[in-house]
Amino acid sequence: MKRKCTMITVANLKGGVGKTTAVINLAAALGQLGKKVLVVDLDFQGNATTGLGQARGEHGSNIFSVLNGKNTVAEAINETEVKNVDLVGGHRGLLDYAKSRNSALGREYLFENWRDDKALLGYDVVIFDTHPDMDCLTLSALVASDFYLVPLFAELDPIVGLTDMFLQIETIKKRYNKNLSLLGVLVTKFDKAEATHRKLEAKIRSGAKRGNYTVFKNVIPASKRLSSSKLMARPVVTFEPTSQVAKDFVALAKEMIPKLKPKTATTKAEKAISFAAVEEQVLAEASAEAAAQELI
Repeated sequence: MKRKCTMITVANLKGGVGKTTAVINLAAALGQLGKKVLVVDLDFQGNATTGLGQARGEHGSNIFSVLNGKNTVAEAINETEVKNVDLVGGHRGLLDYAKSRNSALGREYLFENWRDDKALLGYDVVIFDTHPDMDCLTLSALVASDFYLVPLFAELDPIVGLTDMFLQIETIKKRYNKNLSLLGVLVTKFDKAEATHRKLEAKIRSGAKRGNYTVFKNVIPASKRLSSSKLMARPVVTFEPTSQVAKDFVALAKEMIPKLKPKTATTKAEKAISFAAVEEQVLAEASAEAAAQELI
C-alpha cells in the first residue's frame, strides 16, 4: 500500500522556542491552502491539543490509548474546528509512558506501522509535535518521518546545544531512517527591532552552507497576537487571519509545500548536518563581550 501522506516531526531539545505554536499554525495554514493535515500531539503537556481547541484527553481515545493498544489510530482521530486539520490528542500519561519505554526493546518503532495505516490515506501531511527531549516518542516520530523541522529562537541559549541535537539525528538517520531529511530551520519569536536577534539570525543563515542545513526564508515574528490566540485556544491563522503573523505562517506554508515533494526535497540529507561552527562563533563572541564589560 503506497502512503500518500508526508510525515514531519517538529523537534527541538530546548523548550520555549515556539515549537507547538509553529505546529498548530503551520497545520492551519496548510489547511487553508487545501492540504489535509493530521496533528499528532506527543507532548504530555498537550499544548497542541488545547491550541487546536480541544481538551487534553484524560478519557476516551488519544495518542496514549493508541500506544497502549486500547484504540486504533482511526478511533483516536478527532476533527477540529480548523479547516482541513484533524488531531490525535495528547495525554498526561505520555510522561510515564516514555519513562517506562525509553530503554525498552523496539522503542524506536512506536509509529513505524503508521506508514501503512489506512486511517492516514486521506491526509497530505502528518505533523508530530514533540516534547523537548529525545525520549522514545520523539525518537520514534523521527524514525517514522520523512522530514524534520527545527524551530529556533534567535537567542544564545537555544542556539547553544543545537549541535548535539543534530548529532543525535544524524545517528538516527544512520541506524534507523536513512531517508530522514531536514525540512528546514525556522527562526521564531523574531524581533527585528532587537539587534541581538538580527545578529544571530544573520549568523544562522551565513552558517547554513558550511553546516549543510537549510533555513526557511520566512521567519515567525514575536507577536502579542500569538498569546491572544493561545488564550482563545485557536491558531492565530484562524483567530486573526489578517494579522501579519498569520500572513507569515501562510507564507511559510507556501514556502514549505514544494519541499515536501520527493524530487525537490533537500538533497543535503546524504551529508552530515553540523551547527558547530555557528555555535562556536556565537559562544566566542558572547565570551568576548562579557570580558569587555568586565573591563568597563
